[in-house]
Amino acid sequence: MKTSNAPAPRSMPLEPNRPTATRMVQPLNVLLIGAVGDAVIEKIEAVDPRIRVADARGKFEVEYAETWPAESVRRYVPQALIAANTSTRAERDALLAEAEVICIRFPFPLD
Repeated sequence: MKTSNAPAPRSMPLEPNRPTATRMVQPLNVLLIGAVGDAVIEKIEAVDPRIRVADARGKFEVEYAETWPAESVRRYVPQALIAANTSTRAERDALLAEAEVICIRFPFPLD
């Protein structure tokens, strides 16, 4: 039988000999980008108590406007979201860096 040095899947207990109530668990950081309703966030969070959703709806539209062709932006990106955006590139980059999972819809950031 071949063995692997790969880490155990996240779903396995990190400390198998400790009682369930006292096990240390690591959160799973999920970044949500794209126009979806609040119910979607609730459904994602309901999958597992370790899931932490960072709601980034409305934060990346300014990047779409900067990187996508004008026709695509006109069709798919609400201008009000672009105008209302106050997030900085550094803030958006930090959200991406912290994410272990990214839930995204079209359009998506190109860079």
